[in-house]
Amino acid sequence: MENGRVDPRIHPARLNYYEKAIQAMLAGEIPQAALWPLLQTWTLAVDVLPDHDLSAWQSACDQLRFTAAGFEARVNGLDQYFDEVEILLDELATQYGLETSTSI
Repeated sequence: MENGRVDPRIHPARLNYYEKAIQAMLAGEIPQAALWPLLQTWTLAVDVLPDHDLSAWQSACDQLRFTAAGFEARVNGLDQYFDEVEILLDELATQYGLETSTSI
């Protein structure tokens, strides 16, 4: 069935390209790198699928904590990380006598 909303990046002619790229990443030193292109192309496909075909994608997103609840926890973790980096940079600036003021 043709759907005019289908993103051209997931045209069936590209299947071989994506499959080989993901398999190469899985066989590489960092197999987790395959997750991003897999999830991105899957998300593009899910955008045009009927709701009853979404359960596997939703389950994968839940397991990866890419849902609203998981997202909030990740944002909080990122915020804490930035706070720790800021503290470290301030300590280094003090240690080396650097000015950290942002005024010009």
